Amino acid sequence: MQLVVDILTGCPFHLEIRESATVADLKKAINQQEALDEARLILVLKEGIFLHDADRTLSDYGAGDGSHIYLFFTVPSRGPYRIAPRVNRRLHFTT
Repeated sequence: MQLVVDILTGCPFHLEIRESATVADLKKAINQQEALDEARLILVLKEGIFLHDADRTLSDYGAGDGSHIYLFFTVPSRGPYRIAPRVNRRLHFTT
């Protein structure tokens, strides 16, 4: 099936993936085509359904040929952060 993936940059791209593909397979295909980190991908169907279970098939979520999927990213983890005490009502982040 062919899917349309809309990314935050506003440049949608198309993916050809098999009917029995899982969410993990889709993330792998996105990584191969667009070089995006699989671990950071958040996928949402146009209908607002989060594709969160990597082992479920896309058809389990109701995705089919021509479905639109929105692609978001998690914030990369760079270690523990803590918020410093308030100074002049501004937040200061320290690592």
